[in-house]
Amino acid sequence: MAKDKPDAIWFKNRLADRQLSQRALARIMKLDVSSINRCLTGERAVSLAEAAAFARHLQVDLHQICRCFNIETAGIEMPKNNNGDTNKD
Repeated sequence: MAKDKPDAIWFKNRLADRQLSQRALARIMKLDVSSINRCLTGERAVSLAEAAAFARHLQVDLHQICRCFNIETAGIEMPKNNNGDTNKD
């Protein structure tokens, strides 16, 4: 089965929401901008640590980033939000 490509449009819209460019996000995360580009095209896998950093910098839920990059989260205990609920959306 072919792996689905990441949802680059959703990701780029979240960058725009935060008024960040891919280059600025790469600089903040100490990555090459080409690394982010390869993640968005599916040429490079995103680690869970990178997904958490994306979520933090884009101020979105980790589950949203995992869905964007097709990261399987079954069996992974996800961080809790301030209400004690797991972050699902």
